[in-house]
Amino acid sequence: MISLDASRLARNNRDWHQLLELCSVFGVLIADGERLYDPRAYHDRLLLGLSGIMSEAELHQIQIRLHQGERQKAARGELRLPLPAGLALDEQASSSSIPTRRLQARLQLVFTKFRELQSAARCHALLLARPGLKLPFDPCSDRPRMR
Repeated sequence: MISLDASRLARNNRDWHQLLELCSVFGVLIADGERLYDPRAYHDRLLLGLSGIMSEAELHQIQIRLHQGERQKAARGELRLPLPAGLALDEQASSSSIPTRRLQARLQLVFTKFRELQSAARCHALLLARPGLKLPFDPCSDRPRMR
């Protein structure tokens, strides 16, 4: 196996060490941009293990930075998240309900049925079993689409 950064083949340490074990059993060498590793050799296996640990730590740091960026945007009032079905942005960029009465009636039916049944799974099964009853499913679109 040849990779520019072999430790990125796994998303977590457990997967990475399983990959190293398989390579060791079948005698597969691992190469990256710096050198060739033999997972059967103790020192190479140690270096590959450390490389996997560092890669997982790096992913964790990236996630932390992304989350901090979202929080900073939210603090400045610039964070935009997709709106739930039945809502749209108006001219002032604030959320408001979609003016289509048919759509509002269908969404109201879903909430009424949920209050009655107290179960999202039962509500979903009952409403989607009805032929011809379409519900919005694309909250990121300006125009609600039905399915």
